[in-house]
Amino acid sequence: MAQSFDYIKHAKPEMVLEEMITGPLTSSHEDLINRLREKGLPDEVVNVLFRFTIPVKDMRVDVIFIENIASTWSKKKINSANYAVEAALEQLKTVLLEEPDKEEKYIPDSSDSTNLHTLIKFAQKSTISNEDIGQLFRDLF
Repeated sequence: MAQSFDYIKHAKPEMVLEEMITGPLTSSHEDLINRLREKGLPDEVVNVLFRFTIPVKDMRVDVIFIENIASTWSKKKINSANYAVEAALEQLKTVLLEEPDKEEKYIPDSSDSTNLHTLIKFAQKSTISNEDIGQLFRDLF
């Protein structure tokens, strides 16, 4: 499932999600994608949302979790993949600041723990450049 940042910017959310869940989309998945689009999120933002939320939830599509973040991003007018990555890392940083031992509690005992650990390390940076975002996607996806 190697997905470059360029792929995330141009792929349809249906393709990204189907690859992540390694199976065909259900009508529930399609409804979720439509609701996210109705919130005004461009496809590239929806793709970043999936890439950040699904691994955190042990590769499950947690509709409530995804839609809560989507509502926040919609209100903030997140309209590009770059801004979505920054927003996702900021939200993770906020969680870590509120509960410093969250990193140890939150990393699941699975292959996804490396990805989450990488996200946490990026979230702890004080500034994030476009090069950093590209490196993050190379490391994770």
